[in-house]
Amino acid sequence: MPDSAPTIVELAADLRALRTRRARATGDGELTVRQIAASTGYALGTVSDYLTGTTLPPTDRFGVLVRLLGATPAEEVRLGRVRDQVEQVLCARREARGRVLRELPPEVFGFAGRERFLAALDGLVDGPRYAVVSGPSGVGRTAAVVRWAHRRGHRFPDGAVYVDLRGRDSEVRPKAPGRRSLLVLDNVRSAEHARPLLAAWPGRAVVITGREFALRDAIHLPVPPLTAAEALDLLTRLTRNRPSVDQDAAAELVDRCARLPLALRLAAEVVATKVETSVQSLVAGLAARQRGVGDVRGVLAWTLSHQPPELVRAFRLVVAGSGRRITPRWLASAGQLDVGRARAQLDALGRAQLLHRAKPGHYGVHELVRACAGEPVRRSSSVAMTS
Repeated sequence: MPDSAPTIVELAADLRALRTRRARATGDGELTVRQIAASTGYALGTVSDYLTGTTLPPTDRFGVLVRLLGATPAEEVRLGRVRDQVEQVLCARREARGRVLRELPPEVFGFAGRERFLAALDGLVDGPRYAVVSGPSGVGRTAAVVRWAHRRGHRFPDGAVYVDLRGRDSEVRPKAPGRRSLLVLDNVRSAEHARPLLAAWPGRAVVITGREFALRDAIHLPVPPLTAAEALDLLTRLTRNRPSVDQDAAAELVDRCARLPLALRLAAEVVATKVETSVQSLVAGLAARQRGVGDVRGVLAWTLSHQPPELVRAFRLVVAGSGRRITPRWLASAGQLDVGRARAQLDALGRAQLLHRAKPGHYGVHELVRACAGEPVRRSSSVAMTS
């Protein structure tokens, strides 16, 4: 590891290197994000942000983390100094930016593939002002665009803003943009849906995700399902704490998930967290339903069948309340719970990939999960598959 880490990304690489070294020394395999979260008490998403360089850990948390990952006392002192240097750099950059608006959601954990798409989107930096990113539900449009926005954020020094236009609760009032700034509009229904914001963001770079529609002067980039190799790579990353995954079963699961990242994440979360469930047993359970490939509904039903009844009930409430702002306070009211318990249930549903964090304190249901939720939600507690 280098003696200094001038960027948060390099510091995160140091943490991952510690994790790899610990795995080699113990022979137990790398600690998963879930295991680190369980050992430290930190939220799953928070640990992921620390390891990907999205968020800088506070001093006390950083110390706990490096000790857990096997740092020697000398390394702990050195890395602590590096962490402080990174914080100083980040503070200086924030001061230099002044009032620059930079609001992007974190990258998804375990992102795989999409190199051609990311390279194609680079044309937005110096070329057309707009890019329309289309593709079927669950294919990973948002994840790919957010990945690109983080990787190319330095090309937009005057700011980057993410806005989700899904549903009736979309009231968007972006602040005045800078000269070299980026706007990401997610889940846009049509050109008319985005037009007011495009007018408020003249001459700036705009990336739009949604169903395919025409937009003048835009580059149009469809996002296809993952290739078989990319899908297997993603499944391997998400289930790496499970040894000896049968490759034939993994290939069949990839097909049954239609190579959609969202479906693969749902399936992998069950395999990664349920000792009694393997990739082979999941494939056998889906085959027993006598469904063909692309059985996203079956994967969702399987995921729900492995959740505690109180989480299934919370998921049912969230789906029924689609279009509203899903917050702990809302779920507490709808489910007659205290706010702390409601927050814990929403976090648990997020870890199961059934919800996603739209922004701090707010949660959303992916459109593919919502579309496939009808049958599983009605039969949630009675779904039974051999595992």
